[in-house]
Amino acid sequence: MRHGDLSNESESSIAFRVDDFLVHGKSGSFVSRFLSTEKYELNQVAFRMAKSILYKTPYTLDLVVSKGYWNERLESFLEDNDLYWSKIHVVSSELEVEVMLSTGDVSYYVDAEGERFDRVKNNHCLTLSEINKMIQIAGRV
Repeated sequence: MRHGDLSNESESSIAFRVDDFLVHGKSGSFVSRFLSTEKYELNQVAFRMAKSILYKTPYTLDLVVSKGYWNERLESFLEDNDLYWSKIHVVSSELEVEVMLSTGDVSYYVDAEGERFDRVKNNHCLTLSEINKMIQIAGRV
């Protein structure tokens, strides 16, 4: 669904990695983490980019999360921060992300550079700066 359009057409999607990219486990001392009701904190740069994509582009927003990381508390945390998504892809390995990109289930995948990023061998695997540049260029056309 795009901007309230209930037609059967689906738009291209951009998937953001949740674990250790969009959302981080809360840091601090053991006591402060234990006493805190909130276990997560947002990567504000990634969060603003995800919301911009959601509200200012024709792309839909998907989330990619590791099987052991996804739970109801994390889902509530994202909803409480007004992040809305089309699909959640719960994956057990980066190979599944590569397959989603290769089959067109996801158009682009956004993650931080590093070991996990390198394991997804696809040209449509982008960093925040690359997706930002792509969105800015597309907006000028």
